[in-house]
This record gives sequence, C-alpha cells and structure tokens, in this order.
Amino acid sequence: MILMIKKIYIYVISMILLNGLVGSISYLCFRKIRQQLERKGLISMCITVLSGAILSFLMPIVIVLIYFIYYVYEEDYTMFALSPLVGWVFFVVGIIWTIGFLKAIVKTIRIQTQMNQLRKRACVCSKSILDCKNQWKEEVGVRRNVEIKTVYGLAVPIICGFLKPMILLPEREYNKEELKIICIHELIHCKHKDILWKQLCGLVRVIHWWNPLVKQLDMDVDSWNETYCDLESTTIMKSKKRYFTTICEIGISPFAKGAYLCAALGEDKSQLKTRILRIKSIENKNTRNVMAGTFLCIGLSFVVVAVIILSTIGYHKIYVETVWATEIEEDLPEEETEYTMDLKEYTAKRIGTNLAVTKLKQNIKKGEEIDVVQPLNAKTRLETKELELKKGEKIDLTVFSSKEIQRDDKDFVAGIIDETGKERYVMHAVDIIHDFYVKKDGKYKVFVENRYKKKIKIGIAICVEK
Repeated sequence: MILMIKKIYIYVISMILLNGLVGSISYLCFRKIRQQLERKGLISMCITVLSGAILSFLMPIVIVLIYFIYYVYEEDYTMFALSPLVGWVFFVVGIIWTIGFLKAIVKTIRIQTQMNQLRKRACVCSKSILDCKNQWKEEVGVRRNVEIKTVYGLAVPIICGFLKPMILLPEREYNKEELKIICIHELIHCKHKDILWKQLCGLVRVIHWWNPLVKQLDMDVDSWNETYCDLESTTIMKSKKRYFTTICEIGISPFAKGAYLCAALGEDKSQLKTRILRIKSIENKNTRNVMAGTFLCIGLSFVVVAVIILSTIGYHKIYVETVWATEIEEDLPEEETEYTMDLKEYTAKRIGTNLAVTKLKQNIKKGEEIDVVQPLNAKTRLETKELELKKGEKIDLTVFSSKEIQRDDKDFVAGIIDETGKERYVMHAVDIIHDFYVKKDGKYKVFVENRYKKKIKIGIAICVEK
C-alpha cells in the first residue's frame, strides 16, 4: 500500500513541479514584455499571452512527454522507478503539498460559500433595470441568460457565476447613464468568459499554493480582464471620458472579490488610473506596433517551447541519475549448480535503448521450461515479457548461438533486467549456461543482445525455479 502511494506521489509531485516551472517562466516572460505591448496599445495581445501563462500552470505537457518518450517509447523503466531515498523524499514532499492543498481547498470553499450567500440575499430588480439589461444583452452579443438583482450592503456592482451568471447591484438609485454603463461592462465580462478565467486562476492558486508568483498572477488577471472589458465598453460608448467619469460617480470602493469568483466595476484609485492609461495607449496602436508585438509573442513562444524541451530532458536525466545514485543493493550470495558456466556476472545500468528490441512471444511460467530457436538480427535485443518474481527464486538461462561468430566476445550478452532498469548479465561467451538468483521482489525480463554486425541464430531455454 505504501509503495503504491509513493508511486502516485511521484507522478503527482513531478507533474506539479514541472507545471510550476513552465507556468512560472511563461508568466515571467509575460511580465517582461507586457509593458512594451501595453505602450503599443496591444491590449488583446496581452490578454492572449496572460491566458497562455494560466494554461501552462495547468496543462501537464512535460510529464506527458516524459512518460511517452522515455517510459513507453524508449522503455526506460528507470524513469519513475523507486529507490529507498527517492520514494521517501517524494512521499514526504507529497504529504506537505497535500496539507497545503487541503488548506487552500478549505479557503476556496469558504469564499464560494460567502458568494453563494450573497446571491441568496439578492432581491428582484425594478422593471427599468431589467429592461436595460435585456436591451444591452442583445447589443453586446451575450446569448446566455444573465440575471440581475440588487443586494443591500454591496459596495460596487459585480458579476459572479460562470454557469449561472448574475449581476449584483448595490441597493440605490441609478440614472439611465449609470445603468447603461453597468450593464455594458458586466455583460462584456460575461461575453469574455472572465469568470471562467478567474476560476482557472483559482485552480492554479489551489494546486500551486507554494509558488510565490501565483498571488501576483491573480492580481494581473483581475487587472487585465478589467482593462480588456474597458476597451470594448468604450468602443460601444464612443466616449472614454464619459465612461470613466460615470464609473467614478458610481463609486470607487475596494471589493474582496476572491479573485476568481466575480468581476467588480470599481476598484481603488490607483488601479482605475492604470486602466485609464492603458485605454489611452490604444491610440498608439498601428501596423508597425502590431508587427513588433507579434514578433515579441513569437519569441515568447520559442522560449516556452525551449523550456518544455529542456525540462523534459533535464528532469529525466536528474531523476534517473538520482535513482541510480541512491539505489541500495541487497547482498545475496550467488549459488552455482553443476550446469552453471564459470562466467562473471555484471550488475550495471547499461544504456541498451540504441538497439532495436524484439519481443519473445512465449510466456514464461514458473516451474516450466520454454525452448525457442530463432534468428536474431544484428544490433538487436531480444526481450521476454515481464514476470513477477520473488526474492530467492532462480532463473535458469541457457543460450546457444551459431558457430560462425568468434567466441569470448563481449558483443553477445544475456541476462535479466528489473523494473528500475538495472541489469545483471553475463558475456564473453557465445554458449551461455548461467543461473540468476532474484535478489528482491519485483518484475523482471530476460534479454539476449546481438551486438554483432551480422545476423545470428540463437537457441534459448528459460526456466524459473523456486
């Protein structure tokens, strides 16, 4: 049971660490180029890059590449293998992450409960407010049903809920201009699916609670979503001055949005000033600036791809070398029978993936011997199917090869390999009779390698004895 939990933690923690690395670098690249894009008036381009950074925290690209390239395709079973130290390190780190994850989940549930209570306290609006919302819902292009209600004690207008969006208004009197701007602004949030992006950002915060960049990511998502909404709102309104003046008249009050739960119309003065400056910068947008911004984004894409490739190669190398360095071997005396040849047995982590692999179709059953005669191509490795073995069991291996090759040659190798990729093998003979004693429980395969430049014929006999 503990072994299974350790293996689960290896996959989970590896995925989280690699996603955190790729996401962090993607987000840092966004912060590096955002001022240049902002000065050029490329607000929609900033939103696209920021959305990509959010997804890079959540999409397990690197761990999937590692699994299919190394574990499945190259059959490097050292990847994700357990050594005593590696297993316990991942287990301990996994327990620490789980504690933080559960705390973040509890906090998220508490915020969601508060928002649900706020929705329940909401009251039905007057007919004039409903008519205004319905009119601008069609003008903005929102097809979903969006409710609008008033709530006593609310500081600023907000929209909450992705599946069932609802606009909540502070309980007060509004003139036509104010209602118009509120409805346009909040409905555009719904059109842009900003609540969904904030929920995804909240998922990033729950999974990557340990990452110091996540809090700043939350703030940037809020800020840029509001700016993108302002851009389309002012396009509809035809007047930036009237739009922002009305927002100021409605009221500027900080609101604890919970980052991913809702979008508020008003913020503090510094944030509103930033939004105004960004909308003003749209006047700088021209063909030259669009081309420059496009090249910046292409450069960012190359950086992210390079990070993914280097992370895949680097993590594989670090993990495998760590397993090799920390693996503890059990000393078990080798027993010999009168049939065992006097061949030295080697134990190592050899890189045999440069050989083509062919599978032995016959199944190995304990207590039964299998005998096979078949050709083996040059530079080819023959492997049996995996067999579950116990410590102390013996594998009787007999391999005969054709006589036209020279004897006492290290290019003809036979042995066994465990699930971590560690091999025990014999060589320097073309006719091999050797017994391998299993040193620890696990899954094993028998292999024969023909490293010669010519095709040979082999006869192989395998028997597993308790």
